[in-house]
Amino acid sequence: MVHMEVVLTHFLDAGEPYGYELHDYRYEGDTYTFFNDSERIQVRSYSDEPATAYFVSLTCALVFVGVFAAERSYRPATPS
Repeated sequence: MVHMEVVLTHFLDAGEPYGYELHDYRYEGDTYTFFNDSERIQVRSYSDEPATAYFVSLTCALVFVGVFAAERSYRPATPS
């Protein structure tokens, strides 16, 4: 069984206001970070698409016994 901790962070990114509570862009949602000693996964969910999640990053340590340790990271393209 793998034990992972979870951190939930709410985010809000908005452009300059140009009217009553209007912005040229606005992104709001939650970022979930799952991690343990060797792995870290970040997933983002936007408020206007609560049933959809996007992988932001995946990092895992690859350990080769007696040889060396390496770390790999994967960052998918940002959704447009």
